[in-house]
Amino acid sequence: SAGEHNDTRELAKKFARRTHFVHLRSTAAMPGGNFIESSHLTGRGHLIDLIRIFEKENPGLPMRVDHGRMMLGDEDKGYNPGYSFHGRMLALAQVEGMMAVVDDEKERQIKQ
Repeated sequence: SAGEHNDTRELAKKFARRTHFVHLRSTAAMPGGNFIESSHLTGRGHLIDLIRIFEKENPGLPMRVDHGRMMLGDEDKGYNPGYSFHGRMLALAQVEGMMAVVDDEKERQIKQ
C-alpha cells in the first residue's frame, strides 16, 4: 500500500494462491511518493478486504500485524518506534477483530 500505483486488492487476488505468509500493514500516501504507516483499520491497505481475499483463496494462511502505535505507559520503555508492547497488542486486536468479521461472514454463507 506504500506505492500509490499499487492496488492492494488486485495484488492479493493475483498472488493469494502463491502466498505463504502475510505481513499486514496499511499506509497513507503523501506527496512525492512518500508514505506513513497508518492504523490497521484505515489507510490504503484495505486490510479487511485483503483478509477476505486471502481467506477465500488460501484459507488458514498465516497473517501477522505490523507496527503498532506508542501507547500510554510505553514512552519510557526504550522500545523501537512502532514496536511498543501495548501498541502492537492494539494492532493485534484490530486484526483479530477483522478476522472475526470475515469468519462470521464465511459461516453465514455456509448456512445459506
